[in-house]
Amino acid sequence: MTRGGVLAVGLAATVLVSSRCAAESVLEKGEKDYRKGWVTDAEVVMQPLVEKKDKDYPRYLLSLGSVELSLGDYWRAGQYFTAAVQNLSVELGSFATGVALFRAEKNRPYRGYPHEKVLAHTYLGLAYFQQNKYNDARIEFAKAREEERGTTEAQRSDFATSEFLDGVNALRAGRFNDAQVSFRKITELKKDWPLGWFSLCRASYLNHDDGEAAEAWARYESLSDSASRLARDGSTPCALFLIATGWGPTREADSLGLCRWERTPSAEKDVRLAVAGQPRLDAVAVDDLYNEASTSGGVVGQVARKLVSLPLRALFASAKSDSTKSDKLDLKSDADVRSWDISPGTIHLAALPIPPSPSTVEITCFDDKGRAIDADRRALRFIGGQPFDRSPIIYVRVLPNAGERAVTHDRKH
Repeated sequence: MTRGGVLAVGLAATVLVSSRCAAESVLEKGEKDYRKGWVTDAEVVMQPLVEKKDKDYPRYLLSLGSVELSLGDYWRAGQYFTAAVQNLSVELGSFATGVALFRAEKNRPYRGYPHEKVLAHTYLGLAYFQQNKYNDARIEFAKAREEERGTTEAQRSDFATSEFLDGVNALRAGRFNDAQVSFRKITELKKDWPLGWFSLCRASYLNHDDGEAAEAWARYESLSDSASRLARDGSTPCALFLIATGWGPTREADSLGLCRWERTPSAEKDVRLAVAGQPRLDAVAVDDLYNEASTSGGVVGQVARKLVSLPLRALFASAKSDSTKSDKLDLKSDADVRSWDISPGTIHLAALPIPPSPSTVEITCFDDKGRAIDADRRALRFIGGQPFDRSPIIYVRVLPNAGERAVTHDRKH
């Protein structure tokens, strides 16, 4: 290819970069509002981004989907996550792939990372479940499991949230054998988690597998606290709490332009919840998004892509230098540090016994020294429990700076 041809392709590859940068600044503003707890403000800021269908389109949809989940709008969240997973799975043609080699990594089409795709399908399944669309939810949880497998052994993961939700979904839909399979996998992943064994007990009993039901109940009894134990027949009124805390891992570049995942300060928290005036119950951390991100793949793929693209981009830079100043390649600034970083840092699950009558539930987060974080305390009112097999799933996103946002947001409005 001639220098003129290289320059033409390179110029085509940089079209709309300025508009993308403007959209990124809007996204950053929306994400900042979201982290401060100004969720409705974040929604207003982010919504116009989905109309700009440029190369970061899936990332805007993922972030806006998170906002709608926090607001409890499961129908709209389902819309955004549906569009996101469709865009994340788009296969690029050979021409588009070739053109992408002339771009800095940060300007190439955003296709997400394995843990982001798993979580997107999981959240979409939850959105369907909350609308009683159990078959649609089943399909999304199955897709989440497919994403968990990855393309290499290093990318395989054990994302417990989607497995547990799939079991609850199957239980609700009367597919007791499928529920039993999901909960059996949970007991393999989380051997000391009482709720996993209780769920397996219920699914096994309803599937007429009395032997496994008895074994699972014995394990549940040995691991659970009698004060918060659910009745074996599933009659204890309760609610299932899915609590997402903090925000997800971010990508940072080193001097060679290779990226690594960094854990955000808010990722590790202990979460406990209780009906007002009752003993607290631990909400077990079942998934750590930093662990999912940092253990998938590695640097091999990054190095391979650089070995292919750097000579081409160097040739393009040389062609540009005929009419402009020398355009040196800055590997660190060119690195792709984009990520769905307002995904949660950690996901917690618990089944809390709650009277059928409307009650107040308090959620409290604790730091690594066991001190309560008052800024992250949440009170949820008018929640009533139901028997385990029909218990509601309460999704809560605990964001940092809750105390601070209460004061500053009142002033703002």
